[in-house]
Amino acid sequence: MPLKILLLLLTIASVASAAFPQKAQPSSYCELFKAPISKDGRVVTTEAYMTYSTVGRVDGGDSFLYGPNCNNEDYFAIAHFAKKLPKSTHKFFSGLPNEKQYVLKLVVTGRLRTSFLPLFGHLGWSRSQFDIDTIESISNVTTDSQVVRPDLVAEAPLTEAARLLRDLNSDIVLNLLSGTVTQQTKNSLHTSFSLTDPNGKDFSADQLTSVSLKNLFPDNIDGFDRRAIRQPTVEIVGEEYVATGLFWVENALGSKKTLEYRNVYCRDEDSFLLMKTSLRSISNNAFER
Repeated sequence: MPLKILLLLLTIASVASAAFPQKAQPSSYCELFKAPISKDGRVVTTEAYMTYSTVGRVDGGDSFLYGPNCNNEDYFAIAHFAKKLPKSTHKFFSGLPNEKQYVLKLVVTGRLRTSFLPLFGHLGWSRSQFDIDTIESISNVTTDSQVVRPDLVAEAPLTEAARLLRDLNSDIVLNLLSGTVTQQTKNSLHTSFSLTDPNGKDFSADQLTSVSLKNLFPDNIDGFDRRAIRQPTVEIVGEEYVATGLFWVENALGSKKTLEYRNVYCRDEDSFLLMKTSLRSISNNAFER
């Protein structure tokens, strides 16, 4: 097919997509979370409850959606108003008295976004966010004794596992790349563990004490005494949990030298074991982006 015709067809498809937005699919709230964690971007219409607070505070207090039949933190979704509210809806919210906590019942149209690690909300406490395009209906059911309240203390195995992996990953990376191999770090390594440095050299668990932080960076890091990591992204591949993130050293002037790490974990009963670490040098410009 000639290139001009192909480009014309792609342009027509793009215009048609913009002119005829994706039709929302009805779904129960709990069913939304059964989709793959790699989120398919479906536009859905669903009924849910939403917490809402008019109590003045410095931070926190995120409104979130929940369902009575999947009522734990694994299924809480930060309510994000992706579009400007119409006057009628704005009037509803502005009419709620101050200094009170509310439960609202609503039907919304939008998209659910999920992540293995908690990324959404103030300080990243939630694994999910619902981007609300339209509020189809809304009512205040706070005084209805039959309405199920959000269960803030119920077991949430997915969220608990994600936080465990996040904290474990932070400790392991900071220890390994700072030349400190504690017994706790050793206990978190799989028997087949190996580390590959940016030069392609492999180290077993028994050889980690010979890994020098200075040798991991292509440039001199004298004076770069501060060490930090950025929370990784986690992808579930089969039975493996692949955490990819950044580790950097920084000097007093704020200059950084950065490594990208890729850690592959497996589940071990109630915890995780690190099987493989791969390191790659990246430019400071790439890090800043």
